[in-house]
Amino acid sequence: MNQKMNKEDLWQQTTLQGKLRLAAEVTGLALAVINQSGELVRRTADFAEGELSLLRNRRQALLQQDMTPFVGLHLRPLGYGTLALGWLVAALGDEELTPEREEMLKELSCQLSFLLWHEEEMRQETRRHREQFLYDVFYHNFESSEEVICVGKLWNMDLDRPHYVVVAEFDQPLLGGRSQQWQDDLERGWQRTLLSRFTQPITMQLNSQVVLLLPEQENAGSRQAGIREQMQALYARYVRRSRSCQLSHWVSAGSIRP
Repeated sequence: MNQKMNKEDLWQQTTLQGKLRLAAEVTGLALAVINQSGELVRRTADFAEGELSLLRNRRQALLQQDMTPFVGLHLRPLGYGTLALGWLVAALGDEELTPEREEMLKELSCQLSFLLWHEEEMRQETRRHREQFLYDVFYHNFESSEEVICVGKLWNMDLDRPHYVVVAEFDQPLLGGRSQQWQDDLERGWQRTLLSRFTQPITMQLNSQVVLLLPEQENAGSRQAGIREQMQALYARYVRRSRSCQLSHWVSAGSIRP
């Protein structure tokens, strides 16, 4: 370690990147924060791409908390109460884990866990309000189209044109309470796919369903061709990862029009 870690200095850093940067300066370690699926959240500049690829490609091991594949890496779980938030990863082997480094990583993981929990609470609160708005749109709980369009703009949604509504529904849940993580990953993957084809795709979750709002667009046939097949292929990739979830059916719920 380059110098003694000061907990107060670490608390003064209010962002994930700030805490990682300070800890890396003090210890000389390459550090990263990943989510439960192995996807990068933040890292220091010297954390190697090859190690990030290893973490992504060993997703099942992470979910099962099997550390065998991660030789040369030290992983500490991040969580708050019963909520799992990801992992703190340090590029060092267990033989290099001195008592001082272990104490530093313990303190850093506690502070990162609190910060991630707070950010997750903010995201979930925002999401609850956003999805309540979409629920009200689906069930015609607004007095006029003008009100829908006006409130939609507050959520950065352009609802003054027709949208297709598609619902993907899933049957049996994953073992070990991993259904929500799996569904979150799938929604993010579909969102990335849709962004290449639609100007403003909107996604939301309702229990075991992922709901998609896709704007009607003129002269967009070539970009939107094969979208169902692409999304099915992406779904199939996630099924191979999880090995236990099935897509029960797709339901076209028609369209909404202003």
